Amino acid sequence: MSDLKQTFSTLNGTTTDNLNSEQKAAIKTLKENKNIVIKSADKGGGIVIMDSCYYVQEAYRILSDKNYYTPLTHDPTATFKKDLFNLVDEGFSLGILDKKLKTYLRTPHPVMAKFYFLPKIHKSLSNPTGRPIISGINSLTTNLSEYVDGILQNYVT
Repeated sequence: MSDLKQTFSTLNGTTTDNLNSEQKAAIKTLKENKNIVIKSADKGGGIVIMDSCYYVQEAYRILSDKNYYTPLTHDPTATFKKDLFNLVDEGFSLGILDKKLKTYLRTPHPVMAKFYFLPKIHKSLSNPTGRPIISGINSLTTNLSEYVDGILQNYVT
């Protein structure tokens, strides 16, 4: 229990560091190494260190699956943004949305969603396949997704 207290003890409102200088240097070296990629494992909460060439190769393999992904010739965000804003404006005009919600649903400066994958080391340790993730934080539909999720929570048990 004393180790736990030491790890989470605070001094002047800040937490104390639980890493010594050698450990901090090792982490810094790993973070700066462009030959490796560090990701969380898909299951089990582990950390996986992969060769960056393998990571890129697996990402291409995932994205090349025409059953799930289609290459785009251009970034469609501006078109989608216009369409979404028109729908939100129409909802406001019809009295379905109030001004505060209209403003919230219209993300003024959306970022493009990011693709990455989590390695499935529970299936293979040497060449794990990846579980694709699309991180849409601050993307065009982030606020809309949060709004719809809030509505749907009333119907989920």
